[in-house]
Formats: sequence, C-alpha cells, structure tokens
Amino acid sequence: MNNDAWWSIPVDKVLSKLETHPFKGLKSNIAEERLKKYGLNVIREVKKRSAFAIFLDQFKSFLILILIVASSLSIILGEVKDALVILAIVLLMSLLGFIQEYRAEKTIEALRKLTTPKAKVIRDGILKVIDASHIVPGDLVIVEEGDRVPADIRLIESLELHVDESSFTGESIPVLKNASVIIPPKAPIYERKNMAFMGTYVVRGKGKGVVVATGMNTELGKIA
Repeated sequence: MNNDAWWSIPVDKVLSKLETHPFKGLKSNIAEERLKKYGLNVIREVKKRSAFAIFLDQFKSFLILILIVASSLSIILGEVKDALVILAIVLLMSLLGFIQEYRAEKTIEALRKLTTPKAKVIRDGILKVIDASHIVPGDLVIVEEGDRVPADIRLIESLELHVDESSFTGESIPVLKNASVIIPPKAPIYERKNMAFMGTYVVRGKGKGVVVATGMNTELGKIA
C-alpha cells in the first residue's frame, strides 16, 4: 500500500484504494485493526551509542584492519616511517568515519523531534483529537496553520495551504499545496504539490487529506 505513487492518482481512486469515506473517515474498529497491522505511527528510536563507542566501531572496518596489519608488518621489517604514514591514514579515516556517524546519530534525534504528539482526525464522521502515534493509513486528517503534519497524506482539500518543507528540500519558501492537481509518478518530493509530509509545518491555510503512509514508511521515516 505504501509503495503507490499516491500523488499521481485521482482523489476518488485514492479513497477507494484506502477504503475510507471522504467525509466520515474510517470507523473506529477499522482503525484499530489497521493499527495492529501497520503499527504505531512513530519514528523508531535506535539504541544510542556514546561518542567513544562510535569511535571504537571505526576500527571494526575490514579496510582499517588491513592497514593496521600493514603497519605492524612495516614495523617488523624496520620500515618505521612507512608504519607511521599508515597509522596516520588509519587515524584520519577513523576520525572521518566517526564524524559522519556522530552527525548521523544527531540527525536522527532531530528528525524524531519533527513529529507531533497530537493530530486532528475524522473518524466515525466526528472530528477528534487523538495521539498522533495512533494514526493509520486511510485516516482523514485535518491540518491548519501552526500544525505539524502527523503523517504522509494525500490532500483531498486545500485552502491557501502553505507548508514549510525545508526539512526535506532545504527550500526556505513555503510551498503552496493544491489538492486537485495530478503529479507524474516519478516526480521528486518538492514537486508533489498534492501531498503533505510527516514532520513538515503548516504556515498558512487549511487542508484535509487521507493518510497514505505512517511511521517508518513515511518520507521522514525513510530518511531516518
């Protein structure tokens, strides 16, 4: 279900594929069944490693081990200068690897902070505020100024809806969304004007959309 190019499909077909009502949303019992099937709408937390542990892990690299062996052989053969050069390369590679992994860990922590604790959904024909982690594919979600988008949604209504997607695209100018357009299947994220993505921020307007992906299946989850 989450592999469909939802932005390239007309709204009526999206609703049909997700078996949801455009005004009443899902029934509560159906939502509970889908929650069991798809799991919580969260970016999973990985076990944190200390900076020292990350640095030590760099020496588990096969290439690093080969260089250490080469350095040891150079010392045995009396080629001390060669050994020092190799060790310097090992240290440099380890430091670069450490910096990359340390930054990646910090990035994942930052991504988790982009999620929202609560969301406005329509279930059983009633607008409810629920724990965002309980959102499921097929839920109807309402987003408006000041909200963070709680999941990846295919917009079915939009009214001057402007969304800050800088966390994905780096573009500082908010994107004007349009629920009525159809986008080519292979269009990049920044061209998907009829979609709103988990973790992005609504700066103006209002929209309603149907959830097409949750948790680690969202674009935010894929980045994490």
